[in-house]
Amino acid sequence: METFNQRLVYLRKTLHYTQQYVSEKTSVSQSNYSKYEKGQVEPGLSFVKKIIELYDVDANWLIKGIGDIPFSEEGTNNSDPDQNSILARIEKLEKEVEATKKE
Repeated sequence: METFNQRLVYLRKTLHYTQQYVSEKTSVSQSNYSKYEKGQVEPGLSFVKKIIELYDVDANWLIKGIGDIPFSEEGTNNSDPDQNSILARIEKLEKEVEATKKE
């Protein structure tokens, strides 16, 4: 799985979730979610954060493909100690983007 969208599809299918279910849990439309899976649209940071939390996956694996594949024999679903700092950075970036929009 070389791309973010491939990892997104992998997570959903491995846990037998529908696109509708994931879109509801992440507060995005199903059509946008489908575009994320197809790689047609790059999701925002808030969506990525919700996916990390929904699947409880390592941020490095989801974003960069680095580390063990979750839910498989090759890897376990152990979070990297740096994951909390990555999520904190995502939240900080989200706030900066929002502040920029208000200016």
